[in-house]
Amino acid sequence: QLLLRGETSRPKWIVALTDGHSRDHPASVKQLLNSSAGQNIRVLFITVNLHPHHEQIIRDACVRDERDAVISAQGGAASLAQAWNDVGERLTVSEQIERDGADMTPSEAERLLRKFMKLDDDEHTHWSRQKQVHWVRYLYRRCGILAASETFNKNESMHNFGSTTMAIMLEEVSVAKQQL
Repeated sequence: QLLLRGETSRPKWIVALTDGHSRDHPASVKQLLNSSAGQNIRVLFITVNLHPHHEQIIRDACVRDERDAVISAQGGAASLAQAWNDVGERLTVSEQIERDGADMTPSEAERLLRKFMKLDDDEHTHWSRQKQVHWVRYLYRRCGILAASETFNKNESMHNFGSTTMAIMLEEVSVAKQQL
């Protein structure tokens, strides 16, 4: 219930190490997560030596799509460490961005490119096909750099690192566009 308070448009995460016991009934948890307020709450549970029947109850109540998960840690400290690594991989910025764009249609991608390349305003309608291709390749390279960056994906110490990185990239774009 605490996650439903305040801003609901930004993704929130429940990451839990659980023995499967809960004060709430699975049906009420499922109803809450499937409500409009619960749509941006992602759920990652690590279970330790939990009976498969109880693990299935958690899956049925909490896993709505591939962004949610129940990660089973059977077999001691090594499997628990691997489960936490799996959670960390699911929380990287680049993976979130990739998953969020996975269902994008070609027409949506074109609409966004036209919007951010400003092809429909008077100032930029003269962009040649070569300049457009250069711009898309530039963005693609930058996305690849960020996807491979541990600093970007697993930042824990730099406040506003993602928005600062984006501001720098946009400034680079402005310079690159002037040089074309």
